[in-house]
Amino acid sequence: MVVTVENKTHPTAKALIDVLLTELGEPIGDAQTKARKAFEEERFNDVRCLGVGNPSDSYIKALGYMCSIPKMPPTLPVLVSEAMRSAADSSHQRSLSKLGQQLESILVSAG
Repeated sequence: MVVTVENKTHPTAKALIDVLLTELGEPIGDAQTKARKAFEEERFNDVRCLGVGNPSDSYIKALGYMCSIPKMPPTLPVLVSEAMRSAADSSHQRSLSKLGQQLESILVSAG
């Protein structure tokens, strides 16, 4: 993804976004996939609209916060911290789901 600020790549914005995208990982499900694609295509309004339709999805919430990072606003630290918390929540939810499925499978197999 190329982040542009006044027709040039802003290295700080790109670095912040790269770290957050790495933490988010690959999308799961249709809504997350649509949001990630919209984000990568810089269709930020579409990302925000998907966030409205999926208010409890931390993955999409993180992308929504990240939409404003390329602008490098004065509130950048707030945006980054909220995106960070949402990305961490997404990772946590993903880990719980994966672990739960694995443990359930073992318990079901054991009878």
